[in-house]
Amino acid sequence: MKKFITLLFLLIFTGCAINEPLRNRTLNDEKIAIIDTKTNKSIPYSTFIDKIQKHNIILLGEYHEIPNHMAMEVRIFKSLNELQNLDVVFEMLSSDKQAKINEAKAKQILPNELKNAIDWDEKWDYRNYGELVESVFYSNSNLIAGNLSKDEINTIFNGALPIYGKFSTTDEIKKALKTFVATSHKLENDEKNSALLDKFIQVQLYKDRRMADKLVHSKTKSLLIAGQIHASKTVGVYNHILDFDLKKSVVSVMLGDEKSFDLLNAQDAIKAFCDYYIVFK
Repeated sequence: MKKFITLLFLLIFTGCAINEPLRNRTLNDEKIAIIDTKTNKSIPYSTFIDKIQKHNIILLGEYHEIPNHMAMEVRIFKSLNELQNLDVVFEMLSSDKQAKINEAKAKQILPNELKNAIDWDEKWDYRNYGELVESVFYSNSNLIAGNLSKDEINTIFNGALPIYGKFSTTDEIKKALKTFVATSHKLENDEKNSALLDKFIQVQLYKDRRMADKLVHSKTKSLLIAGQIHASKTVGVYNHILDFDLKKSVVSVMLGDEKSFDLLNAQDAIKAFCDYYIVFK
């Protein structure tokens, strides 16, 4: 488990390079490698789409600050949507906004009105996400709000009952999340901050459970757009899906960058982390 935790942090915290936000970003296939972690070999994009579309649930993990990732998500969504309509679950939208999304769809809101109509949270840069959100919204697929509301987060933080699961709340996962949360919130992982970190962990677990709930109860193929830690097989939504005990197949895809290319040599660890890893060289 220690090796997996180390890899998790190397993968998540090495992707800090920020590109200029752009729509209609062109991706150069010669500078993209799609790695099948079972074999540690690169596969063509068409083969990749053929493989992942066979699964009921597709987890797609990103770095939130890299527009190339959103551009790749647009491309993957459009490729999958050509084959079948999807439920696309967004970490960036809280579940209480679903009614606004449905209303905007019914009113056929124009693209320049969509951001306000669905009450998009400004903490997510819409210059990065706009093309992806609009690609889903104006397709025959469904835009699904998959995260907790601010009121729900406050309730959990102020003392909601802990969440339980056979696969998703093990001591190993909680330990990994505690290290991740401490790092991301710039807190020392010590006795002084232990109670505070435990609250953050519960919020993280509830977020993953909510997204898993949306995915497993979809009546069609479902796609998750979320940060890497949520989409990982080691500590994220994947384990909550297992706790629902549904007979749906799940595949995990991670988006990385040139800094994480060498990490693919840790084959056993990355195979546990995800099924496919896309590197922008």
